[in-house]
Amino acid sequence: MASSPLAPAPAAAGLAATAAGPSRSPSAPATALKNTEDVPLGKKVVFSGLSGAIATTCIYPIDICKTKLQNQKSGATPEFKGPLDCARKLWMREGLKGLYRGWPPNVVLVMPEKALKLTMNDVFRTQLRNMRANKDLPLPLEMLAGGLAGFCQVIATNPMELLKIQGATMAEKIKAGTLQQATPYSVLVRQLGVTGLYTGVLATLSRDVPFSMIYFSLYAQTKDMLLRDTAPGEPLGIKPFLAGAIAGTTAAAVTTPIDVIKTRVHAEAVPARMAFGAWAAREVELLSNTTRTVIAKEGYASLFKGLAPRCLIVSPLFAITMACYEKFQQAFG
Repeated sequence: MASSPLAPAPAAAGLAATAAGPSRSPSAPATALKNTEDVPLGKKVVFSGLSGAIATTCIYPIDICKTKLQNQKSGATPEFKGPLDCARKLWMREGLKGLYRGWPPNVVLVMPEKALKLTMNDVFRTQLRNMRANKDLPLPLEMLAGGLAGFCQVIATNPMELLKIQGATMAEKIKAGTLQQATPYSVLVRQLGVTGLYTGVLATLSRDVPFSMIYFSLYAQTKDMLLRDTAPGEPLGIKPFLAGAIAGTTAAAVTTPIDVIKTRVHAEAVPARMAFGAWAAREVELLSNTTRTVIAKEGYASLFKGLAPRCLIVSPLFAITMACYEKFQQAFG
């Protein structure tokens, strides 16, 4: 059965269970966490999907502001001066609807995305651990498990983010005359087909694989450190939340440049049905051309546009997700 990054190693779990009090072995930190290796995989999928939906709904307005800021071109007078100015103007212009534009497909698709991300990380961690004689998982293998999970999650991530960004930029396209009227998401999905929905997937992979490598390995290390002095049976409190926030902020900051490129690819590319060979060639061209254009016209500093709102999104997103995921497993697993 897949083991969660939150699950204690078997040796540590045994020490915690047999401890007569709060004293613990210094070589194997005790933990108050239930051994989530025993949680069925089906429940893990449900718990991770629900956790992602809750977290996404909480932080979606910040995500919309991040997308708007990253899509602003340098050289022209910017419409938004920062995340707070963006949120204020969207609220004045469209109310709550403006801050949640593109939310429906995002929250629907974030459930399989988070299910893939969290459960596949658990699966890969278990498989890699079982390949080792002493059943430990050193940092390089933690990063490998996270990277593989990041690769798998793009199956859901790319369509979700493409539809979100297309929805968030529809008003600007109508205003500019490149789009006559807003297109319902159900119609947009039918028009795009598989290759259309996976426009920009190479850029998404370039962001999500290194992000997951950094996030999951740092989360596991931070979680172990925070729980080292936690007595068996002691409430977890905000420790999983803090570990998720620290790991999420770090991974978000490091991968912001490729997130800017991915946002531009999804916003400016015209998704379309095409043969696989043409689609693959277009993906390479989109990534390389967009990167060169952004750097040539706007400079390297533009690659860090939206850094603050991105960290403000990812930090609570993964903190809430991991806190909910752990709580669900402890309460209902």
